Amino acid sequence: MKQDQMKFFGWLVAAAAAILIAGGFKAASSSVLGRAALRSEHARGSSHVPPDMMVIVAEDGKTFHVAGCPFIHDKASLRTITAHEAEQQGYAPCVRCMKKYLDPGAVALSDGPVDDLAASEDPLRTSE
Repeated sequence: MKQDQMKFFGWLVAAAAAILIAGGFKAASSSVLGRAALRSEHARGSSHVPPDMMVIVAEDGKTFHVAGCPFIHDKASLRTITAHEAEQQGYAPCVRCMKKYLDPGAVALSDGPVDDLAASEDPLRTSE
């Protein structure tokens, strides 16, 4: 009888170890752990940007933008990729042109809607 108990506990330990190993592989392959770190400590990840949306990124930039965003920097090194690829590479959405895709509490802009920013020639100029 003692030998039967030892076999049972041996199989129980083996099954528990297999479950822990399988769980470890699942956690390691999850999309959260596989995503690149954000390029800026101030960047906030998005959760509502359509993954197949085409966006603009600058090689040395930290954010991705819609085409025509007046806040794109380093226009000499731009490339177009999907939003999913941009997030995988650590880019965060622009808080101005991607505002509608961000969580409401994540962004606080006081200048008005994005369309007003994109329509103005110099959105950073103050009226006198």
